[in-house]
Amino acid sequence: ASGVSFALTGFAPNIPALIVLRLIFGAGMAALFIGCLTAVTSLVSPARSGEAISLFSVAPYLSMGIGPIIGVAVFNAYGYITSFVVAGVVALVGVIPLLFYKPLPIDEAVIAEEEELVLKRIYSPAIWPGVVIALGIVGMLSFGAFMPLYAPTIPGLEVQVAFFILAGVVLLMRTAGGRIPDVLGPKRTGIYATTALIIGMTGLATAMVGWWAYLAIVPFAIGQAMQYPGLLKLTLDGISERDRPVAISTFTLFFD
Repeated sequence: ASGVSFALTGFAPNIPALIVLRLIFGAGMAALFIGCLTAVTSLVSPARSGEAISLFSVAPYLSMGIGPIIGVAVFNAYGYITSFVVAGVVALVGVIPLLFYKPLPIDEAVIAEEEELVLKRIYSPAIWPGVVIALGIVGMLSFGAFMPLYAPTIPGLEVQVAFFILAGVVLLMRTAGGRIPDVLGPKRTGIYATTALIIGMTGLATAMVGWWAYLAIVPFAIGQAMQYPGLLKLTLDGISERDRPVAISTFTLFFD
């Protein structure tokens, strides 16, 4: 659904059609993300859940680092429509691994409590970590939305380089530093990550030259890299398998 909506975006004749395509994209991504994250976190021990979340979340930032470079090249050569079609094809390729995924057998106890799971829509312990991630994600949204507009006003600041640095630091922290949420603990990780976000955004807001902005992106990216796995681990620590999907759904609701 998300891939098809991307591919058709370049052909949208008006704003209402574009809104419908974005709604389809959002619904598809929500279902995919919650399902995949539930599967990943249910396969590891609680002592390594932070590492699992960190490694799982590498994929979006890998795309963020490579995507703008490819996207700008495709756009310059072929224009908007082809750019969206290529993005849609890339998304559809992501379906291939899911065709070979075999879920583990469901525990009989989980099946017996299925009705309760269906009725339960909100996992209350996820609300406060969700509020923190909702506030923290504002920085990331600002970066994604306004960096293309902000970069031309700062001498030496290139938008694709900015996204590449952001993605590179996040990837490094979530791979080489994937154990940090497990070692420091989720609460301390969340506090340190939020502080790094504040430092990074302050640096970006006061940047007068490109190198200062690039330097400020480093703590900002560290905060982005650590806040999400830390807070999600805080949400999932000690949780039952029955409540795991609704807890992830509640937490990512605030993220979205």
